[in-house]
Amino acid sequence: MLKLFIADDEITVREGLKNILDWESLGFYLCGEGTNGINTLEGILAHNPDLVLLDIRMPKMHGTEVARRAREEGFQGRFIILSGYSDFKYAQEAIRCGVDFYLTKPVDEDELLDAVKSIQTTIMKERQRTSNMETYREKAKTTILRDMIRDGKTPTSSNTSGRESTDLNLADLNLVADSYRAVILDGYYPSDTDFYNTFCKLLRVSPVKSRNVERVSITGQDVVIIKGEMLLKQFETVLTNMEINPKAPEFSNLFIAAGRITANINDIYFSYHDALTLLNRRFFCDKHQHMLLPTQLPNAEQLTYAITEDDSKHYCNIFYQYIQTYNRKGIEISLEELKNNLFYSKESIDSIRSFLTGIFLHLKHLIEQNYNDKDIELQSNSEIIEFIHHARYLYEIINYFNEQFDQVIKLIGNSSSDSVIDDILYYIRYNYKSNLKLDTLAPMFGYNSSYLGKVFSKKVGSNFNSYVDQIRIAQAKEMLLQDNLKVYEISKNVGYKNVDYFHKKFKKYVGISPAEYRNHHNIKDEE
Repeated sequence: MLKLFIADDEITVREGLKNILDWESLGFYLCGEGTNGINTLEGILAHNPDLVLLDIRMPKMHGTEVARRAREEGFQGRFIILSGYSDFKYAQEAIRCGVDFYLTKPVDEDELLDAVKSIQTTIMKERQRTSNMETYREKAKTTILRDMIRDGKTPTSSNTSGRESTDLNLADLNLVADSYRAVILDGYYPSDTDFYNTFCKLLRVSPVKSRNVERVSITGQDVVIIKGEMLLKQFETVLTNMEINPKAPEFSNLFIAAGRITANINDIYFSYHDALTLLNRRFFCDKHQHMLLPTQLPNAEQLTYAITEDDSKHYCNIFYQYIQTYNRKGIEISLEELKNNLFYSKESIDSIRSFLTGIFLHLKHLIEQNYNDKDIELQSNSEIIEFIHHARYLYEIINYFNEQFDQVIKLIGNSSSDSVIDDILYYIRYNYKSNLKLDTLAPMFGYNSSYLGKVFSKKVGSNFNSYVDQIRIAQAKEMLLQDNLKVYEISKNVGYKNVDYFHKKFKKYVGISPAEYRNHHNIKDEE
């Protein structure tokens, strides 16, 4: 609807003008009235009407003077002068003051209707032209910003193609400021969608349109350019509050990757690529971390950790040992070490996910192979791969490892154990095939090897090495009663790499050789 202002010192005339036309059907509503020249001028400047019906002969200020002074104050609306003077000199003066129509009293309804319709048509055309120009400006701004942000292109004056040509510069596009900062916004969780409104609320700006915030979509990312020192200070306050109180509900659905502050808009490219690099490292964020800043980004010299097959085997073996020894503290320390190493890895996030998947699947295989007498039900390989490759953060994967390892410890735990020695005996039972040494086993259980050796001998009645030999020989005797294994294979399966050494140990504890033991039990010798 267009705004109408009626000014006449006679109330009967004003009332007549209100009713002479169906203003609503013409698209107008009455926004104000004036009874003299001064309050008419004040009302025009206050309400900024689209059309003013103005009596030329007004108390305190002449109608043409009202029109002239309104124009000087920047008023762009339309005037229809209503005058009792038919002298052409009044019409000329009115035209010089920017009046559109000069009608004489008494007002002819048809004449007034034609004037109003003409003005209405002109206003609507101007609005459409302004709207088209604004749309063009916004499209041009978006294109220029996207080129500057994404590709580092320097802005130049740009022209429309076709019959009309309009030069645009940064000032025209409201892109001139004393400082700039590129920010990439995202939801904290994949399901979060209203994060831009949250961001604007924190900055105390309108999400619809703000002079100091530009929003551009680049390859599906929500990129925001913050302009001006004042708003950038407000943004710093938001970042500080995020760091101090990350669990605050007002941050719950928002994640921010913020680039450097630049004084030149031509450098916004670098700020954006800071933010983009940070966003690509979002995987390493801690729980409840809602922002990443350039100061939190390791430089190229710090990215020294290289993922290798040996690393995968190392972590798999150490986690397996800690699970077997119920060493939850050791698991936590090793997981934290793994997390820190990966933070400084130069590998891609996908490579890191594959590396972690390999560790877990190999560990799962070891557990299922060596504890097949236990009712251990871990997730399927496909479920494990699905989780690791779709987890948004590394800490989620680390927590998943910890929870799964703890579950395995509970399932394989020796329920009768009432001391560390019982745990060690239990460990030996399932690992006699390995190269077991008290020096390496003691730290896994949190003990000094010398002290643990004395305690072991006192409780078991033999030293550690002798007990391991006895367990191995007992297993070998069972295997020798089967005719499908050769003696050297049995030697290897029970933990003796050297078959001659196995012979020596077997004879020491059994009194006869492995072959004689088989013959004694009527088993064909496969040696």
